[in-house]
Amino acid sequence: MTEKYDRNEIIDRVRLTPEQQYRYATKYWVEIFLRTCVTLAEDMNLGWKKVNEALLKSSKDGWPMVLDSLKRLSIEERDARVWAFAEVSAGVNAWPGYIDEVVELSPERTAIKGTGKCIVLETAREFKIDRKIDLCPWCASSADAYLRKINSKLRVIQTKAMCRGDSYDYGYAELADNVVTGFKHAYEQVRRAPWEK
Repeated sequence: MTEKYDRNEIIDRVRLTPEQQYRYATKYWVEIFLRTCVTLAEDMNLGWKKVNEALLKSSKDGWPMVLDSLKRLSIEERDARVWAFAEVSAGVNAWPGYIDEVVELSPERTAIKGTGKCIVLETAREFKIDRKIDLCPWCASSADAYLRKINSKLRVIQTKAMCRGDSYDYGYAELADNVVTGFKHAYEQVRRAPWEK
């Protein structure tokens, strides 16, 4: 005979707070993403060089959810200031523990210092692949790609990256005089990781 139960009682016992839900869901998808990278690089013998190249190629479309978020929030800026809204929104809503500090804000240039915990980097460290997977070009060029969908004259330049051994992330969006092409400018100023020398 089955025991009678109250469905709501079970839901109440397992329900997480909204912050815990974000943390759980974000970590869940980050783990799947990184496990797929490990499987491709190590189990299927593609190697980390090819996986890192594939990550960089995958960044060409940026992060579509950022564009959706800006639209939902009615953010109308289409100059360098839009990066502050996009990055802070992502940090507050999608990356628990990561803090974006806007240190410069103007239509021509917006700079952001990122501190705290990057859940992708933290999970890569847990998997012991943080010295194999190159997250910096993927992250910087993804930001660059979504900004160019907002304004083709915007570009992101990252100069510091925790995933390359810096104590914080630092980058800026700037409004260029001409349409921006390519993507190496987004990450080429970040130093190589100390373990890569």
